Amino acid sequence: MKYYTYILFSEKLQRYYIGSTQDVKERLNKHLTSTTGFTSKAKDWKIKLRRSLTLEQKP
Repeated sequence: MKYYTYILFSEKLQRYYIGSTQDVKERLNKHLTSTTGFTSKAKDWKIKLRRSLTLEQKP
């Protein structure tokens, strides 16, 4: 199963946000349209870093 760790940056807030997800584009859209939580304070979040990680299932 593939996951991504990502770092977002907001010019407005001058803050970074770190998260993880299976779909970075979908998750960024949720951050940009959210009305609650930390990332709802700004609508200018940009992806600064994205790294993939494949998790192995144990038998």
